[in-house]
Amino acid sequence: MSSLPPLNDQAALKRLRAFEAVVVWLGWYNVIHLTFVCVVLLRLIAERLGLASPEVTISTLTMIGAHAVVLLVAYVWASRRLAAARSARS
Repeated sequence: MSSLPPLNDQAALKRLRAFEAVVVWLGWYNVIHLTFVCVVLLRLIAERLGLASPEVTISTLTMIGAHAVVLLVAYVWASRRLAAARSARS
């Protein structure tokens, strides 16, 4: 957790609640981003089948994939840190 000791119980609880809000936001952002990834992949499949004109490039797919990996890693890390903070409080 943090290298600084909590000022008091109320301040530590407030920090924990703020961190919980960040984790929830990050989770929803992941859902939105992964939905976007699915839409791009469906577009790519349509292009390969000849049902749509080519617009998706390899660099676009690489960028979207890199963002998805970074978001998922951040969410997993934040979730584990939050679980550790909750268990330390109880």
